[in-house]
Amino acid sequence: MTDVWCPFAKRAPIPGHNGAGPLHPAPPKIVHHTTEGSSYGGAFSTYKVTGGYPHFTDTFEAGSYEVYQHLPIDVTATALAHPAGTGETNRDNALQIEHVGFASTSYMWQHGYLDGIARLCRWIEEQTGCYRAAAAPFGTRPARLDWASWHMACGHLGHVHVPFNDHVDPGAINIDRILAVGDEEEDMAMIVLDAQGPDDQGRDSYWQVDSAGNVGNWNGARQIRSLHDRGIALPSGAKIIGAVADPSGNGLVIMADDQRQDDRGHWVSSTYKLLVGD
Repeated sequence: MTDVWCPFAKRAPIPGHNGAGPLHPAPPKIVHHTTEGSSYGGAFSTYKVTGGYPHFTDTFEAGSYEVYQHLPIDVTATALAHPAGTGETNRDNALQIEHVGFASTSYMWQHGYLDGIARLCRWIEEQTGCYRAAAAPFGTRPARLDWASWHMACGHLGHVHVPFNDHVDPGAINIDRILAVGDEEEDMAMIVLDAQGPDDQGRDSYWQVDSAGNVGNWNGARQIRSLHDRGIALPSGAKIIGAVADPSGNGLVIMADDQRQDDRGHWVSSTYKLLVGD
């Protein structure tokens, strides 16, 4: 395992809950849940009360994917039932994700949500060696596994598959799309140097911009907020394809690929000025 904190997840520790100790040796498995609620805030409040929580919670509220990490992935989450005298379900190298939403409607989730889930899963797979495959059939009537099958499984499973549990989430989620996304060539991140110069160790300070308009601030670069943090949504289907330093030296100008003609017949694209402190 090379990293225990996902670089694109927001860290969200749960007060008073630091996991249930180290994971036991077993094939790694990603366990998909649904929160059976409509908001991340509601899910987080429930975790604090019940003490049952995953490693990650993700959501697609307001049409934008967000993921929150509550625990490093080398410790045990507690979102599965573990009746006395039964196998250690949570500790059995289970990496758990709660998806905000309902098992009854997960089959209708938008591709943007599923693609965000897929990106998170690709990262977990890379860190843990979890297979990029369904370890048991998903759908409307999947079978719960016995302990031996669960323990030896490596890949993606739902709460519905977990032995000694009675939940049926995540429902008929589109696991095929979750497993498929990432086969295409990834977009190359765009790098722009911060005009303030190198950090105290002589490393170039820079901003890294991805196709969604997310901005990473590296090597002491001054803080710049991403498009999402500014409440800005890209036009439908558009992505960021270019980034340059703002002439002021205090930020970036990024450009989307939504080319269109203006009222004078000129071809234009959406551009966004992202400045330090804005």
